[in-house]
Amino acid sequence: MDLQIDKASFELRSGKPVRLQVGAGHRMTGIRGTTWLTIDGDQRDILLAPGDTHAFARAGRVMVQALGGDALLNAEDGVRAVGRT
Repeated sequence: MDLQIDKASFELRSGKPVRLQVGAGHRMTGIRGTTWLTIDGDQRDILLAPGDTHAFARAGRVMVQALGGDALLNAEDGVRAVGRT
């Protein structure tokens, strides 16, 4: 799969993780639901509730997953879906 998402909102289905490629400075904002993010090479787990924003310090792969129901994210500076999880 190769899907480019530029300044778009996208929905995550509960229990269906998605791997994304992000660039340094790119941001994601929670719109609806709670989203879990984990960044390759980073030990932190990041949770985004509606209104929360995370800016990525460096380019890399990110796993995102809706928690406790579907979630809606805004990829403010674009992301690229990479392969299957």
